[in-house]
Amino acid sequence: METNQTTIDTLQQEKSQLQQRIALLEQRLAEHDPSDTLLQAMTASQPDKQSHMLRVLVDHAPDGIALSTMDGTITYANARYQATHGYGPEIIGMSMDDLIPNADALQSAFQTLREHGAWQGLISHQRRDGSTFQVMASCFTIYDEHSNPLGLAAIDHDMTAIRQAEQQIQQSQTLLQVMLDNLPLVAYAVDNDGRLALANQQWSQAVGIPLEQAIGTSMIELFGDETGAAWTAAYENILKQGEVNQREEVFAQADGLHTYLSARFPLRDAAGRIYGMGGISTDITERKQLEERLQLAQMTLERTADMVLWSNLNAQYVYVNDAACNELGYTREALLALTAFDLDPHLSPERLEQMAPLFQQHGSIRIESELCHNDGTLLPVDITLSMIAVGEQTYVCTVARNIRLQKEQEAERAALQQQIIDTQRDTLRQLSTPLIPISNNALIMPLIGSIDDQRAQQVLEALLEGVAQHRAECVILDITGVSVVDTQVAQALISAAQAVKLLGAQVILTGIQPQIAQTLVHLGIDLSSMSTRSSLQAGIAAVLR
Repeated sequence: METNQTTIDTLQQEKSQLQQRIALLEQRLAEHDPSDTLLQAMTASQPDKQSHMLRVLVDHAPDGIALSTMDGTITYANARYQATHGYGPEIIGMSMDDLIPNADALQSAFQTLREHGAWQGLISHQRRDGSTFQVMASCFTIYDEHSNPLGLAAIDHDMTAIRQAEQQIQQSQTLLQVMLDNLPLVAYAVDNDGRLALANQQWSQAVGIPLEQAIGTSMIELFGDETGAAWTAAYENILKQGEVNQREEVFAQADGLHTYLSARFPLRDAAGRIYGMGGISTDITERKQLEERLQLAQMTLERTADMVLWSNLNAQYVYVNDAACNELGYTREALLALTAFDLDPHLSPERLEQMAPLFQQHGSIRIESELCHNDGTLLPVDITLSMIAVGEQTYVCTVARNIRLQKEQEAERAALQQQIIDTQRDTLRQLSTPLIPISNNALIMPLIGSIDDQRAQQVLEALLEGVAQHRAECVILDITGVSVVDTQVAQALISAAQAVKLLGAQVILTGIQPQIAQTLVHLGIDLSSMSTRSSLQAGIAAVLR
């Protein structure tokens, strides 16, 4: 009930104000105020068809149209004018002071109208709800046939939609600039006059010119005649081709030369006419450097003497170098069709699985193995296996070196070494069991050092060969240089004497030291099968006598 009462009070108040304004208009009509002649002209009945059509046109005009007295009292407002301000017919009789809150701006406009008869400009109006909006107003004075002012006319274009559109455009431009500034590439646009219309911060950093200084400036002013001419040529080429042009370009920057992959393209309006040129450039310096390093690595792999084979965890080869193809006698296509299990007869999935902990512990493994040559032979190789993760994939890198020549050289060295050992052994044998002829039928074998089983056998063989070769009848065994004679040594000497005796010769044992004689007696050694002398000289004398 309270709300309804308030509404009724408001309506009654507005009704009272409207009645007062109607009374004021009626009073002015009754007084024939010349300033209200315009009002009479607009409110009087017009039988003329053209005047009626003009009234209808004004009432339905898309812009607000209002008439007022010279002091600013509104005498007519079309529907658009009323709706824009939030009023109905009650706007008639209101003063411009009620609609234009900026008194200074209003007085300035009236002053210009009085002095020049016309005024145009932006001015703020106030709606019924108190909100304000801007209009582009065109105001002029209306005169009668005697050039007496009848009143004022105003045609107002509401700038709200335009301001909103401008704000949206500004927001879109800001959003576009933010997006461009956060792109990891250089972006720019040049208009038909060769002036920079748009660019991002990456462009500014690349050329070293602040955006606020560059936007709206011609390329010649920014970069000089030569570079500016190049931009002009690029634009003319875009005009001629009408399509995207892409190429690599190198630019000098503060930190050195940079390579860009640049794409230039025409900018077209809704009608398809070219009004500028856009460009996007991506800094591919790091990629080019990486490609160069990869190319160098590829060239190194292809020219290395070692075989390099990459396989996945299924042992399928994914890369082989020229050395692998040449050493193993396969074409690249044939080798890539094989697996590591096909090529290495000693490798199996089980062994590869056993090697996995070694890969984890050491990173790489070095082994000797063999690889199957295309002709069926096995090629001995020294292999280094490495497990390497590349992205999400894991590969096994095999670096194999042909060691056939090395193996052959090692075999030759081993054979030569064995030959040397054999020669040395023969020499030592001869030195350890020398036979010295002292006459046509007598030999001397001086023994020095210790005598083990091997040397005892050598003594026996040397005695027998010497007796047979020289047809000796007597052999002197001198043991002056033998430090120890035990049962084993004594038995060896007895065996030698008995063997020599079988060849028809006798053995004279010389150089028995007192301690050795005591040892022999203590051991119970029977030396009756051979003659003995105290010294070598005595033995020689006995033989030569």
